[in-house]
Amino acid sequence: SMCPPTQGQVSGFVRDAGSGKPVADAKVTLSLAGTFIPGSGVTSRELLNDIPPICRTLNTYTPATGAFTFQKVLPGHYSLAVRKPGYAVGYFGQQHAREDLWFFDIGQDERIAGVDLRLWPGATIAGTVRSRSGTPLAGYWLVVSELGRENGIPALRPVIRSAVVTDAQGQYRFEELLPGQYFVRVSAAEPQSPAMQFLNRVGAGTGWKRDPEGIFYPNAPLVTGATAITVVQGGTAANTDFTWPEVPGVAYRISGRVDQLKFSAAGQTVRLVLADIPEGWPAGEQIDETVIDADGSFAFDRIPPGAYAMRAVLWPGFDPRRHNPPGIGPEDQQIDWERTEPPAAWFNERVVVGGADVTGLVVHALDGARVTGRIAVSEELRNLDISQGWIAARSL
Repeated sequence: SMCPPTQGQVSGFVRDAGSGKPVADAKVTLSLAGTFIPGSGVTSRELLNDIPPICRTLNTYTPATGAFTFQKVLPGHYSLAVRKPGYAVGYFGQQHAREDLWFFDIGQDERIAGVDLRLWPGATIAGTVRSRSGTPLAGYWLVVSELGRENGIPALRPVIRSAVVTDAQGQYRFEELLPGQYFVRVSAAEPQSPAMQFLNRVGAGTGWKRDPEGIFYPNAPLVTGATAITVVQGGTAANTDFTWPEVPGVAYRISGRVDQLKFSAAGQTVRLVLADIPEGWPAGEQIDETVIDADGSFAFDRIPPGAYAMRAVLWPGFDPRRHNPPGIGPEDQQIDWERTEPPAAWFNERVVVGGADVTGLVVHALDGARVTGRIAVSEELRNLDISQGWIAARSL
């Protein structure tokens, strides 16, 4: 065997969270997230490079009894997941469908028994996309995003791997969803990957300009005009139908320049985000971004009617071709932001689009204020490797 010798073992059962009955044919995955640093009692991701990939992830399927067993489990830091069609993904430690996954440690030759994994029946959103004449439209793309909360703040989050295509009858289905509120968007062309939009912190199908032209259920160009679809555990929101407009939606141009800057902001980014967000909705959902020209001018194209905010934080001496934003990337590509003179500038300007292009805007940049301080790191965190320390520091 390519894997280091060990007698470690993990076993347990997979049950339906509603009925409590065992679940057969469920795929259980045990994933190694970190290995022990000898003598320290803490784990390190760096040591994973010494473990062959085949030893880091173990899979098995449950029989009729719902039982599972993993043999020859290496010592380390693990997560445990279970999947089956018709159910939302379940994780070790969950007591309800929306609880985060837990990690657990296994010592050398340790045996852990009686692990209880639960599967919650998934919800479904289904419907049909038709033309105005009632003809079913095949080959149209749909994405779904969820209205939830992150750290207590409303957030619109993509459902990863959520893009589906209508069949020959114009029908679509999103399955294995958790209970909650969702927004569905349809377009005639393939949207950007929901996973990539998640990495970019832009919710899948929120109407970002880089998505192809589309509409939200039932017929809105922006998510602020959409209707949320509520689903319950194991339930189905059927007849979530779309009527595709024959005429492309109206879009406009926003252009202007940044004024009262004490330095050049050429190449730096201006973001366009949704404004007039209903209470309980996520604020700051990005629709588009652009860069400032050498003369301070900027422009956004193909923007649907609506209310927006133009936002930017601008840094003196910042060149996006040579530097990274504050706190991101290698230190040798950073500017000493604490000592830049003059200090950073910013603006947050509202603009309403509708009826005509918005041109000739003059945006006044305001001086930023410096906030300095110190983060005290506990002795326990000092023992962690760099990647884990970075994650912990970003969480403070």
